[in-house]
Amino acid sequence: DGHVLARQIPEGVEHVELSNAVLEAADLVVILTDHDNVDYEHVARTARAVFDTRRRVTGERVEVL
Repeated sequence: DGHVLARQIPEGVEHVELSNAVLEAADLVVILTDHDNVDYEHVARTARAVFDTRRRVTGERVEVL
C-alpha cells in the first residue's frame, strides 16, 4: 500500500512495489484496501490466489470475505 509511511511498517515486514514478479511469487494476495490507483483486476489475473476483503474483484482464484 503506497499510502503507508515507512515508519508505520512493523519490523520484519517488507514493503514491496506491486509488480508481476511480486504477484506471481506470492502464495496469497490479500486485498485489505480499496484504493482507486490499484489495478485490482490485474492483481486477480496475475496472482495465484486472492483473498478480497473489499469486494473489488471476482474470478476463479478469488475468495471474498
